[in-house]
Amino acid sequence: AGRRALLEVEAVQLLQAYGLSLPVTVLAPTRAELAAACERTGFPVVLKISSPDVLHKTDVGGVELGLASIEAVEAAWDRVMQRVHAAAPGADVRGATIQSMAAKGREVIMGAVRDARFGPLIMFGLGGIYAEALHDVVFRLAPLRPLSAERMLEGIRGKAILGPFRGAPPVDRQALTDSLQRLSQLMLEFPVIEELDMNPVMAYVDGVCVVDARVVLRDEQGPT
Repeated sequence: AGRRALLEVEAVQLLQAYGLSLPVTVLAPTRAELAAACERTGFPVVLKISSPDVLHKTDVGGVELGLASIEAVEAAWDRVMQRVHAAAPGADVRGATIQSMAAKGREVIMGAVRDARFGPLIMFGLGGIYAEALHDVVFRLAPLRPLSAERMLEGIRGKAILGPFRGAPPVDRQALTDSLQRLSQLMLEFPVIEELDMNPVMAYVDGVCVVDARVVLRDEQGPT
C-alpha cells in the first residue's frame, strides 16, 4: 500500500500473534461506529487517532483517556479530529482506535531498531511520559536469550522500580524477559520492520500489558 507505518490496530494484531498481552483494541472508521466499538471494549476506554501519517499521536492532541460513556467518546472524537486536522492538515485519517483502559502499573518501554550492520537491536528502559527525558534505556543484539533479557532489566539506572516499591511487591520479571524475547523473535522474522516501539508497557506483579505500540516499516530502497 506504500505506507511506512502500521495502523495501531494492525500493530496490536501483530504483537498479539507473538503472544504479547495488549488491551482490547477496535478500529472505529467513522463516528457512527463508535458505539459498536465500545460494546466490544467496555468502559472506560482510550480514544486515539488512527492515521499512518501520525506516528506520535500525543504530539498532535490525538489521544483522550478515561472515557466512561458513549457520550464522552463521541465528544472526544470531535475534539481529537479537530486538533489533528489543525496540527496535521492532509493527514490520511482512518478513524479512531478505541482501546480498553489498562490497569495502572509500573511503566517501562520496550522497542527495537534495525541497524544496517548489526541487525535488530532490542531496547528496554523506563517508560511513560518520561522516556524521552530520562533516556534510561539499554540495548542488546537479537537474538535475545533469557540471560541477556534478564541483564537488560538489571542494566537500567532505575532498576529499583522493578523491585519492591512503596510497599508493593516486585513486578513479574519473567513476564518482562519473556516479552523481550518475543519482541526479539518478531524482529528477526520480519526484516521489513525498521522500528518498533511499545510505550508504555505496564508491568504488574503478575504479567505485563502493552498499552501503546508503533511499527515503522522500511521503504523499498531499504533502511532510512
